[in-house]
Amino acid sequence: MRTNSKIAYKSVKPLLPELREKILTGLESIGSGSFRDIAKASGLRDEQVWKRLSELEKAGRVANVDTKLCEISHRPVSVWELAKPH
Repeated sequence: MRTNSKIAYKSVKPLLPELREKILTGLESIGSGSFRDIAKASGLRDEQVWKRLSELEKAGRVANVDTKLCEISHRPVSVWELAKPH
């Protein structure tokens, strides 16, 4: 990892729990959605959400359940929802 990436991660690390909770709360309110949908529901920027979704998936908190076309890029994007408890 590059030095600037390490510095950037170190600066955001204290904020991660709060960001993750905002993402989960936003996703809970809409049921399912793309990173853009979740960002809008969470009051966060798009990049704050898409960077955390893979972490939340690894932690078993969200699941990638479908794809849809992004209304901005017109490319397929993942659709996420809260993970179902086992």
